[in-house]
Amino acid sequence: MASFMDALGFESCTLDGVKEHTYARATGNGDLRIVIYTSVTGHPANRLAAGRRKGRDAIRVTLFEGEQYVRGSKRVNRTQNWRLNMLKRIEAMEDSVI
Repeated sequence: MASFMDALGFESCTLDGVKEHTYARATGNGDLRIVIYTSVTGHPANRLAAGRRKGRDAIRVTLFEGEQYVRGSKRVNRTQNWRLNMLKRIEAMEDSVI
């Protein structure tokens, strides 16, 4: 997950009170950023590092302005097409702020 997010230009970040892994990238004008929440951490072969069972992880794509939550999209389940589905959510979020 970390290498995939890095390839998309997202950086790991920490948010107060959030136990999930979070990644953020600036978008649009001003102080807007897309924040991804996920419990997926490592390679699926390592069950402890991978998060929950396949299909049970919810990856959330959200938009923040500064520290203020603006909106989110439909969650992405970690299934076979999770990468493509997450890319679609990110693209839609970016298109909405242009």
